[in-house]
Amino acid sequence: MSCCRENVIWQSADGTWNRGFYAYWQTNTDDEDRDEEWDVDYSWDEFNWVRTGLASEQDAVEAWRGVNPGMREVLPWSERASKQCAELDTLAVACLAEHGQGR
Repeated sequence: MSCCRENVIWQSADGTWNRGFYAYWQTNTDDEDRDEEWDVDYSWDEFNWVRTGLASEQDAVEAWRGVNPGMREVLPWSERASKQCAELDTLAVACLAEHGQGR
């Protein structure tokens, strides 16, 4: 079973890998034809689940134990991607403070 949910796997400057799922909310809640999978909007500046400090990209893939999200963005650390990776690190810290480490 799958349920499309936006998520990202990224590498921090220290070489560890992480995975985060963006916070979302349901839309069209008063529509009887609402689709719980697709009628959602995302908060691109907040995670609602995160796992950090993983040894490899594959470990980040396997960290998620829920339904198949159908996709993922992967962002290895590089000079070019360093700013975006650092921004994702910041989102992860905020999520950890609020929700703790994803299980």
